[in-house]
Amino acid sequence: MIAVLAWTGAAIFFAAAAQPRILETPEEVPEIQIVGQLPVYCGPHASIAAILRGAGGQMKVSDGATINGTRLELYRGQAPANQGLWTVVMSWPDGGACILATGDSWANRTVPPTPENSH
Repeated sequence: MIAVLAWTGAAIFFAAAAQPRILETPEEVPEIQIVGQLPVYCGPHASIAAILRGAGGQMKVSDGATINGTRLELYRGQAPANQGLWTVVMSWPDGGACILATGDSWANRTVPPTPENSH
């Protein structure tokens, strides 16, 4: 069986919607920068990971390499009260990282293989 990432309801919140959960103000961690029109948080990977550990006890549970050397990382809340929290981070070989999306109500789903999803 193939595990499929599933989002239930309106569980996808980009960094703009989840800003207070991640970081009260950018001044708390000066190396974090808001990039572009949406407040996407970028900064040193170690700082991003530390913020996530402190925000709901999120730990990296999965990651994968892209063809250009970046990595997509999935962080999930580990404490019983925070098991639905999740965050997707993109990191670069130079040590930088950005929070791409965060939310709650994460659920693992198992889907039987079909010709469409068994590549």
